[in-house]
Amino acid sequence: MTVYHVIINTGNENDGGTSANVFIQLFGSKNHSDEVQLVPGPFDKGTSRHFDIDPKVDLGSICAVKIRHDNAHHKPGWYLGSIEVDDKAAGRMWQFTCNGWLATDEKPGFIYRVLWPDAYT
Repeated sequence: MTVYHVIINTGNENDGGTSANVFIQLFGSKNHSDEVQLVPGPFDKGTSRHFDIDPKVDLGSICAVKIRHDNAHHKPGWYLGSIEVDDKAAGRMWQFTCNGWLATDEKPGFIYRVLWPDAYT
């Protein structure tokens, strides 16, 4: 099965990093992954974090990602810049742009986002 390389890019907004626990779920044309906690944290302002996700099933082409945090710890609000999902075995990559807050005290007031790809190769 395919292992997906995921890059999470935290934006440069003031207080844009999060101390909360972050989770991701991949949705493909054939199947979806379980929700996976991205550890270790935290996700600091202006940084990129790399993770390998093995969904144990064939997802096909990635159609969407759900990203969330659990609103825990002292500074949970998070400004997510973008997510990249790379299927190196098949030579495919998807880019998901957020450029928005996952925070109860920032608009739109949600701690999750469902993103669709804005680019793929």
